[in-house]
Amino acid sequence: MGMTISGGLTISGGISLYSPPSQTPTVEALIIGGGGGGGSAGSNGSGGGGGAGGLVYQPSVSVSPGATYTVTVGDGGAGDPGGYGNQSSPNPASPGIASSALGYTALGGGRGGSPGTVANGYSTSGTALAGGSGGGGSGSGAVAGAGQQPGSASGGFGNSGGATSPTGTSGNQAAMGGGGSGAAGSGGRTTPGIGGAGSSYNISGTATYYAAGGSAGGTNTDTTGGAAQTLGGGGAGGNRFNGGGNATNYGSGGGGAGTNGSSGPALSGGSGYQGVVFIRYLATYPAATATTGSPTITLSGGYRIYQFTASGSITF
Repeated sequence: MGMTISGGLTISGGISLYSPPSQTPTVEALIIGGGGGGGSAGSNGSGGGGGAGGLVYQPSVSVSPGATYTVTVGDGGAGDPGGYGNQSSPNPASPGIASSALGYTALGGGRGGSPGTVANGYSTSGTALAGGSGGGGSGSGAVAGAGQQPGSASGGFGNSGGATSPTGTSGNQAAMGGGGSGAAGSGGRTTPGIGGAGSSYNISGTATYYAAGGSAGGTNTDTTGGAAQTLGGGGAGGNRFNGGGNATNYGSGGGGAGTNGSSGPALSGGSGYQGVVFIRYLATYPAATATTGSPTITLSGGYRIYQFTASGSITF
């Protein structure tokens, strides 16, 4: 005959101690999509800056003990390779790739346009990318493409690129800066467009800026090019002698190339930088039982932090 004692101890031909359910942490997540590539330019106009990847921040996500969650980290988009002399480049820059984790997705940033492409930061299907699109190039009668606002709340906090510039009538038309997570990019026309600023988050333990838009390139009369976005590190726009700068911070867009004037091959746009995923929770909960993708694991401020810079998985 067995006997049960209140509190969970059961005696019935032996002793078995009560096992409490596994602790389930509530986690914090920061998910950033890849930044878009910068546009190129021929002899007319200048290349647009790539847009920032979408940025999704979730302060409280419930997860299940023993469950495995896939983490996808998106790549940055390639810049327009240029190389077509005085023609507008027929090869558009690439948009950034989305990142996702725990049921949330941060979409990739839109590509920067090139003169004649009227890119609008569109994907090849013509759908505006919700990460904050890059601006199109302008010049020689082409209308500069405006960056697009995010089309989905789940895509994150990307902003639009610069407003559409008037129809270009000469090679002196500058392109637009790409949108960032913290601010929209500005328009150019005769001076390089400025990329939108990134946002600051301290989920990784220190305040860091993420996901800025790339600056647009300069015109053939502007020898300075576009300045790099300091709040997030979007790529700098090239001048008439240089291609666009590559982005160096997570989720930021590449810089647009400056126009090459009247001779030489078209210059290349800069590449966008890859996305990143952070997952953080109180260190009083157990460490993950398994991870793939080689995340960096740190303890800071009483939290356990997993930083994914490559796709993988996590099991709580």
